[in-house]
Amino acid sequence: MEEKSSISMLTRVVKYVPLLLVLFGSGVQVKAWDVLGVDYSGSVLTGNRIWGIDLDADTKTLLTTKVFDDNSWSSSGSYVNSNSGELVIRSGAGTHHAYNWKTDVWRDIGASSIGTGMTTFMKPAASGGNANDAISISNEVVDMLVTSSGLTKNESGTTTNIISESSGTVEVGGSSATLEVGTGDNPTTINSEGVSVGGSNLIKETSGTVEIGGASAVVEIGTGDNPTTISSEGVSVGGSNLIKRSGGTVSIGENSLKLREQGGRQQMWATDANGDAIDIDVTNGSRLLINGRDVEKSIDNVGALSAALGSVPAISADSQFTCGLGGGAHSSAYALSAGCASRVSDRVSVNAALATVINNHTGDTDDNLSARAGFTFRLGKIDDSPKVAARKAAELHDKVAKLEQRNESLIALLQAQASRLERLEQLASGQLSLMGDRASSD
Repeated sequence: MEEKSSISMLTRVVKYVPLLLVLFGSGVQVKAWDVLGVDYSGSVLTGNRIWGIDLDADTKTLLTTKVFDDNSWSSSGSYVNSNSGELVIRSGAGTHHAYNWKTDVWRDIGASSIGTGMTTFMKPAASGGNANDAISISNEVVDMLVTSSGLTKNESGTTTNIISESSGTVEVGGSSATLEVGTGDNPTTINSEGVSVGGSNLIKETSGTVEIGGASAVVEIGTGDNPTTISSEGVSVGGSNLIKRSGGTVSIGENSLKLREQGGRQQMWATDANGDAIDIDVTNGSRLLINGRDVEKSIDNVGALSAALGSVPAISADSQFTCGLGGGAHSSAYALSAGCASRVSDRVSVNAALATVINNHTGDTDDNLSARAGFTFRLGKIDDSPKVAARKAAELHDKVAKLEQRNESLIALLQAQASRLERLEQLASGQLSLMGDRASSD
């Protein structure tokens, strides 16, 4: 259980090592070896040799030589200083020689006051804390405590949070903590408000707004002849404008598309390299939509509906009612219509019609139907038009035809009457002749 706890603690501590190196610095140099070795050179002038041994390559590198006091040393009294990393050698005379392999410097510690019969151990700078998952790093004045939840500093009884982790969120310092990287007049400072360099704002957050640089700051991305530049005016690439704002007008592109909000409306226009207004052409397969409706298709629909409505009667000149069916087309849109007109009097007529697009492709039904209704009336003296004259001539022709039919009937009747009279006359003449003959015989 203690071994597993130690491994768990070590795993938690390791994740803070990079930040500890940043906060406290490290002079560790990367060596092409893994362990240190000591042996005797065989010469009283050279003394003992210190080697750097590469276990993977199975090679060794001579780091330094040292003639120890009494030209001998004891492994039982030698150790590695866990604070400085020095190799401390106990000489045969009881003195200690410390070798800093990072700086390649020796220092003599002096004769031991504990006696030659005692084995010595170096007090570690890091030790286990009060809990199994904690490590304490101390120099007798300042205690640094590393736990699974972070890193704290205790100095003169005051505990200060340096790093803490909770639910995946890592916090460095408290709400007023400041992390300064570098020294001199131009350090980089990181705090809860943002990042500054040499006292000048680099990144700053205020009330949810993130500000990069000052009012005249420029952020350049990339190198060479084609960098992307971001400033308070906009964004440019290779010196050519990509997005720019000037006097309330936003320019997109080098020449360019202009956007401006004025009087509660969003204005849009385009200019060429000379600043002159040019047309905006929606092309390459893109469609211009307004509230999801295809503008070009809507225009086609309106054209087809207008043509269809114009193909049905709007006035009835020769009859009481005139109705009709019609159709219309405009570009790729087709429409059908139906309507009627009525002559109320010689002066007033009314009409109504309805049309619909039969192949609507606008994505909306608002422009799929169209209707009309109206009336016409005449003012002033009515001038008979050829149609009216033709109508009256037809009426007169009908009257004449009817009179001719009546005349023919009367003629036939007269002829019948004349025939009857003729027969009566013949009958009367026969009777008189007979009566004369009788009288003569008497």
